[in-house]
Amino acid sequence: MIIGSILGVLIFLIAAFPLKNYLLIQKNLVKKNKWIAWAHDRPSFDEYCEKNDQSISTFKCDFCGEKRVLPSLEMVIPADMRFGYISNSYEKYLHFKSHFCSKCGTDLYRKIYTE
Repeated sequence: MIIGSILGVLIFLIAAFPLKNYLLIQKNLVKKNKWIAWAHDRPSFDEYCEKNDQSISTFKCDFCGEKRVLPSLEMVIPADMRFGYISNSYEKYLHFKSHFCSKCGTDLYRKIYTE
């Protein structure tokens, strides 16, 4: 009876960590795909400049003409999680940013970068 309970606890510990880590990786992939779709709803900086016939050095808001743009960090998630028995590992993060006009508040473009 005691051996059975010890084996049960041992089997639970052997199965619990990998299952939890696998589910965390799957959850991270779903979240990453949603945020990448969010970032592609708006143009990138280069696409915005090309669409509105602006040079990169003299960028301004297409709606009100303001030159000042405010960045807003929306989400930070691990870039590539690797499976581990006790804990998952990752080295880089994905940063999702929106850039708004400081005068009219228009969401001008979105950016993804890895750090």
